[in-house]
Amino acid sequence: MLEQHGITKNDFKPYYFIYNEIVQGLQDGSLDGGFVVGGYPIAAYTELSSTQNVRIIPVGDKVAARIVKEYPYYYRNVVKAKSYKGLEQDTPIVGFSTSVWTYAATHPELVYQFLKNLFDHKADYHSIHSAAKDMTLADARKGNPLPFHPGAERYLREVGAMK
Repeated sequence: MLEQHGITKNDFKPYYFIYNEIVQGLQDGSLDGGFVVGGYPIAAYTELSSTQNVRIIPVGDKVAARIVKEYPYYYRNVVKAKSYKGLEQDTPIVGFSTSVWTYAATHPELVYQFLKNLFDHKADYHSIHSAAKDMTLADARKGNPLPFHPGAERYLREVGAMK
């Protein structure tokens, strides 16, 4: 992301912190910025935005297009207005897919039943993490550049998410 904006590794000294360290550093002024990534709402960012005047830096169309072209597991996405305190408008970002991986030798029926359970019980997953509400069959293939397991293909074809 930084390189796409003309910032090289020589322009700053990177530090690798966990989310609560980023939040603490921004709160106490020891950090100027940080990357907090994941399915929103992200608890660390929710906490930070409730105590600090922070913002999500939007990703412009040209930068997003270059990133998506070079790294096909990324895709254009939007953080919806009001998702966090102070976020008054939809903000374009680059999202990345979350995938479930298995061995090619895994029995296709197991993979099929796993996906069927996942989508049949979506509301249960939503109760664990609200980002699950965005999990749709239409997006099941988004950002995945690799072939699907035969059991996954069977399920996705059966529900019309794959031709």
